[in-house]
Amino acid sequence: MLEWITERRLAEARRLLLETDMGVEDLGLACGFGDPTHFIVQFRKNVGQTPAAWRRSLR
Repeated sequence: MLEWITERRLAEARRLLLETDMGVEDLGLACGFGDPTHFIVQFRKNVGQTPAAWRRSLR
């Protein structure tokens, strides 16, 4: 169950990374990650890049 929740949060984070100019820290908080560092670690573990690098690669 926890993995599903994390995946849904990361899916929303990917959407926001593409559609907004929110900062990575604010974006992580908006997606339910209480700690920006935890958000970045989970994103990198799931996607293979940091949120900022992922955003740059797709823009």
